[in-house]
Amino acid sequence: MKKMSMTAPEEAVEATGYRPGTITPFGAAAADGTRWPIYADESISGRIAMGAGAPGLSLFVDSATLFAAYDVVTADITRSPQRA
Repeated sequence: MKKMSMTAPEEAVEATGYRPGTITPFGAAAADGTRWPIYADESISGRIAMGAGAPGLSLFVDSATLFAAYDVVTADITRSPQRA
């Protein structure tokens, strides 16, 4: 997880066809049909909201159900705050 980073908005649109904020893991696949891996921070739990494919739309789901259905990889992927 050390080398993971957020993509630039233009790259997200090119890769998925969706703008940041609307990207959804449902149907996320490479051109050859290979499903992309989905990563989430291990602190995520309970009911969550996620992009639903269009601006202004959100989908509310139980995180455990979503993670199980899409084989989501969970880990501590958040960046710790910098200390002064």
